[in-house]
Amino acid sequence: MKKQAFVAMIAALAIGQSAFAADAFLFADSAFNSTQNHLDITTSTGSFVVGTANSGWFQSSGASNGGMHHGGGGNYFAGTVGGFNYNDFFVFDLSNVTGTVESASLSLLTVRMAGTLWDPAAPSVHFSLTGISDAVAGELTTTFSSGSPVGLSVYNALGSGDTLGARTYTPLDAFSVQSITFNATGLAALSSHEGRSFSVGGTVTAVPEPETYAMFLAGLGILGFVSRRRFKA
Repeated sequence: MKKQAFVAMIAALAIGQSAFAADAFLFADSAFNSTQNHLDITTSTGSFVVGTANSGWFQSSGASNGGMHHGGGGNYFAGTVGGFNYNDFFVFDLSNVTGTVESASLSLLTVRMAGTLWDPAAPSVHFSLTGISDAVAGELTTTFSSGSPVGLSVYNALGSGDTLGARTYTPLDAFSVQSITFNATGLAALSSHEGRSFSVGGTVTAVPEPETYAMFLAGLGILGFVSRRRFKA
């Protein structure tokens, strides 16, 4: 039993260490741009292009330090940088959108993504758009200092809501505009906000390298071998 637990622990550590050893983030140095960053919405009455009204990010420096947010249409990077994690957000004015929403996508400029802030070699990362409540949306344009309970609460909300759409970014996506398609949950969220402001959060998770999966499978193989030997004994 001790051998089995040890092998399982090694496999789990292989996943964790390889996937998160280096920083992984998106949108570094990407500036607010209401033309490049926009929603493409198709409804029963026509097509609508809605530019971003605001964007920004919330930072977490740990449970004791809370979150720190820079709003007002600045950099909107998300992911892990130097031991800190960031979730971002985007705000849209849907006052002119009418009809039943049939499809939608969000286009975002990605200036830089990297393994570390200074390294142009980037790992692949998974970016998810998340739903947030109107109460959380009301706090997005407020600047919070480190340690703010409200700032930390908003940071957590931006990374934990329902997934409205997602996309895996590769190094080839740097310095380009890419689109994220809204899923059924995202389309419903858009429909419920027609005629008013609509906000979404964004969060990044690392994509494990292929060798990580190989190490994990090797660990499972060893675990199976040990189990068979114990059964024969």
